[in-house]
Amino acid sequence: MMNNKNKDEKNNEKKDEKKDEIIEKDENKNEKKDEIIEKDENKNEKKDKIIEKDENKNEKKDKLIEKDENKDEINFYILCPEDLIYGNLLTKETRHKIFGKVSGNANSIKPENYQREKIISITGYKCIKTNIRINLRNHTLENISQPNKNINGFDYSENFDGYQSIKNKKIYINFKCIVGKGGSQTRSLREVYWFIEGQLNLLLNNNDNIYFANILDGDESHNCMTKFEYLINLPEYKNINDKVYIGNLKNYFNYLNNLFN
Repeated sequence: MMNNKNKDEKNNEKKDEKKDEIIEKDENKNEKKDEIIEKDENKNEKKDKIIEKDENKNEKKDKLIEKDENKDEINFYILCPEDLIYGNLLTKETRHKIFGKVSGNANSIKPENYQREKIISITGYKCIKTNIRINLRNHTLENISQPNKNINGFDYSENFDGYQSIKNKKIYINFKCIVGKGGSQTRSLREVYWFIEGQLNLLLNNNDNIYFANILDGDESHNCMTKFEYLINLPEYKNINDKVYIGNLKNYFNYLNNLFN
């Protein structure tokens, strides 16, 4: 009898031990589950932080976009400096005094550089050099640097000297400073006349935020201004002639003020 009791006790002890092992395993499983849950919570927390960061980034982007939109809404107004040299103030003598000998040497670009620099500093917008020309046959703008290499080279105007983009308006600029009387000056101004006629004809076919500015400084340019006024006021151009500026450097800034305000 005693032996049977001892066996039963031993068996019971073993059973209890197994139960304890099972309980311990379950506890370990639960611990692991808790660890996994904790890891998932940490992952979710990280995801939330990433989402929060992305939301903050988007918020910053929205603010930047809003700033740019507000910038476009701000009135564009230019104050022209009193010491500006323009129009018929530039005679052969004054041009020589300011820029040196202009014709036929490296100084010939100096009046153009002066006009460009003043436009950049006064408007606050860059004025880049360009190879854009008008194809006078099909009334389009084309980027071509050496048209005369082609058989149709004479179909093209001279290139625009500058380009500005101001509040979604594309402005192509022609710089000229023509002083003194003579055959050369007359030929130059007649070329400008045909160039402007090409601009007006292009606008009859393409009116997509395109503007042209012809900065004509110098006393001889001033003397011939009535001829350009005749051209721009022809009845066929009455609906688009406000998109072409012809005049001196100072009045160009007045034109821009009227255009944007």
